[in-house]
Amino acid sequence: MKEKNNLSILMITHKTESFVRDIARFVQKNGHDVYLYGPMPSKKDLKPLLSSGVKLFPMNIKGILTSGEKIGDNFLSSPRKEMIRFVFASLKTLSRILLTYRVDVIHAHWVLPSGFIAGILSRIFRIPAIVTAHGRSIYLNPQVGFIVPQKRYARILLEMSFLNLKKIVAVSRDAIFHALQRGAKQDRCVVIYNGTDEQLFNPDVSGMNVKSKWGLKKDFALVAVRKFYKRKGLQYLIQALPGVIDEIPDVKLILLGDGPLKKTLERQVKELNISNHVIFTGMVPNRKVPEYLAAADACLVPSLEEGFGVAAVEAMAMKKPLISTQAGGLREVVDEKTTILVPPRDSQAIAQAIIRLWKNPEMRKKLGEAGRKKVLQKFNWNRAAREYIKLYNQILKHS
Repeated sequence: MKEKNNLSILMITHKTESFVRDIARFVQKNGHDVYLYGPMPSKKDLKPLLSSGVKLFPMNIKGILTSGEKIGDNFLSSPRKEMIRFVFASLKTLSRILLTYRVDVIHAHWVLPSGFIAGILSRIFRIPAIVTAHGRSIYLNPQVGFIVPQKRYARILLEMSFLNLKKIVAVSRDAIFHALQRGAKQDRCVVIYNGTDEQLFNPDVSGMNVKSKWGLKKDFALVAVRKFYKRKGLQYLIQALPGVIDEIPDVKLILLGDGPLKKTLERQVKELNISNHVIFTGMVPNRKVPEYLAAADACLVPSLEEGFGVAAVEAMAMKKPLISTQAGGLREVVDEKTTILVPPRDSQAIAQAIIRLWKNPEMRKKLGEAGRKKVLQKFNWNRAAREYIKLYNQILKHS
């Protein structure tokens, strides 16, 4: 079967996060039609999605499952009634879409619940379906909040999903390992790394507006773009700060994001008496994130578990020196050429790494340049989109 020049892809997601929007945008930019079903993103993030040509079908279901980028660690701990309601409501809407539009491939994001839904639709409409396993629904690590696979009904849904899906795309080899543990077949698994928009995350972007807004002046600025979950490790970063302040009195830590751990982190900052050194910005639209990274002297990813590590790649794209763990999929993203590596949960190591970068401007420059080079070679959305398009054609050829 000859490759199609114009494919129609129906993407399904319960969270319209930046990397989901980017995959949709870049597949569309490569000459294919993308229909995206999911929660409505913010107005600032919606504009680039629609201007790329992606057709959005807003999800009108509300609850824990669809709480977007503020979703809590209690994901899928919600009552089964909500899960059932979500599945049936989505099947109803998506069936109407499939009856109205020509769709060649169904592409779900996250195995649960979207991959499960895609598998059912694939059976009914005889359209091949794949899923991108971003992490949460296949990882089992109760210590950091990954608890989905230990639930009996979730295990059953995962097994059913893997039976009905043509391919399971993992965002790292680490994610493939976890998918196999949940029952996926080796011959159906493939790695396609996430990436970044290297034109948006461009080292020439100015951070002056951010510095002016937050009064950074001559401060040594540390930036962490994180969801406020236990597994993101921010509590250990904050714990490291008093030791840093002793050496660098004008250090400032800027935390971009929100989440269920926010009040805990704010209380920790207050108890450590470092409120003058920590800025909580709240949620920042993805298109504004480069300005914050541009204002940074160093970026931090102190994660305890990651399927991939988009925040690390975005910082690297901006030529920023990075301090990061190699937890989970991060070991495939960061290395000693681009990053000062620290063990998870090690506040002392984080403090030492920050001070080391502060003392060594040449090291900051060298790490930043190596990071940008690696992103351009390995972690960009154009490359990822081409790999997805190749995969779409492969499964159509064998369907």
